[in-house]
Amino acid sequence: MHYKLIVEEPELAADPYLFRYASAFDLALFHWKFGTDMQKMILAQPLIQQFIQQKNQKFDVIIAEILFSQEPFVALGDLFQAPIIDFSSQCGTHYVYDILFNPGIYSYVSDYRTYYSDRMTLYQRLINTLIGLFQVYGSYWYYFQEQEQIMYANFNLTYGAQNKPSLKHLLRNNIVGSIFNSDPLVGYPKPLLPSSIEVGGISLQPRKPLPKDLQKFMDEAEHGVVYFSFGSILSSEKMPPVQKQYFIEAFKRLKQRVLWKIENSSDIELPSNVLTSKWFPQGDVLAHPKCRLFITHGGYLSLIDTVDAGVPVIVIPFFADQPKNAHIAETKGFGIHLHFDDLTADLIVETIDKVVTNKSYSVQAKKMSSLFRDRIVSPVEKAVHLVEYTIRHKGNPLSQTGAKDLWWYQYFLLDVAAIIIAVILFVFIFLYKVLGFFVRFVIGSSRNSQPRISKQVKNGKKTN
Repeated sequence: MHYKLIVEEPELAADPYLFRYASAFDLALFHWKFGTDMQKMILAQPLIQQFIQQKNQKFDVIIAEILFSQEPFVALGDLFQAPIIDFSSQCGTHYVYDILFNPGIYSYVSDYRTYYSDRMTLYQRLINTLIGLFQVYGSYWYYFQEQEQIMYANFNLTYGAQNKPSLKHLLRNNIVGSIFNSDPLVGYPKPLLPSSIEVGGISLQPRKPLPKDLQKFMDEAEHGVVYFSFGSILSSEKMPPVQKQYFIEAFKRLKQRVLWKIENSSDIELPSNVLTSKWFPQGDVLAHPKCRLFITHGGYLSLIDTVDAGVPVIVIPFFADQPKNAHIAETKGFGIHLHFDDLTADLIVETIDKVVTNKSYSVQAKKMSSLFRDRIVSPVEKAVHLVEYTIRHKGNPLSQTGAKDLWWYQYFLLDVAAIIIAVILFVFIFLYKVLGFFVRFVIGSSRNSQPRISKQVKNGKKTN
């Protein structure tokens, strides 16, 4: 790969293990703060400014993760007169769907920060709608204000004082395609425009032989191997001591061998059946026939790896899309969801034994793998076609939809609903008035048709 590192993404200042206590609303606020701070830092880099000032550069297409904290870079489309394809490292959010005019319908398209599926209860649909609206309109009315200022402060774009477009306008017009690192099988089906494609599995690499020591360790595992990794953000080294000790005690009691991805294990008294390393070739480890189980934090790439390999999982999620991914694994039958704060050594051992001995998890994992691999074209081919199509046609007419010209109340058919409700109310009121008139007419006619009886009293006696 040929690239030049201009600026390295900073490490999170907060302990990522504490994010498990954050709500979806907390994470949205964190994302907005992180996004603006990151853009200020990136755009302050001399090499970035030098790149922006070279306006004579020509590009056929620009591929960037614009809609994840990098919105100001949408100005590159106007700067270099090139169409933009947005690449999303995860499934789309309601905010992303709204920008791209994909119908992120709240009734069955759940937010990635929730664990909800595409079949939600009334309460879940209410919460999903509130989160979606907060994310979409909070972005437009709050988050975009500062990002727009950052964009105009760093990109020397001349539109004229009266024609200065908003950040939202540029995002909706300069981005002509989107590539989502998601898959409807490892998730839930959702409606997308033809210009938006899902390429879950694009990160998968061809299988390679394992290093000799690792190959030997797995080959000689009589009862199989359990692979344990919390990814790159959640460092096992920085895991709270109580839970770390639970894992050590649990691994001592296993008959399986364990591969544990941990950055530093020098201060741990490891059981003889555990092999640690700062890094393992995850896809190749999961593909080994002796791999029985994957204990993971539930990052989407890890979920893709395990589905591709057909290995069941225990998911211990913390934040972002991880709770949803844990729910996907559990509801689709190839894994179990555990909460980090509920962990004990006994629970870890019991859950491992359950997944390894209950063949239904392994059978379902292999079925998921078969379904996942059964596709017309590979994710790479889909992505390449979208990019080349955009270059050939200098844009993407498939991204143009009438939704661009609709107001929000028109998009959600509130005006149509108002007319229908008004007509129904008019009909009911009309029928009520007619019925009332008819009832009064009948009663009045009945009274008028009765014979009149005069009564006289003479000498204290009543006579007719």
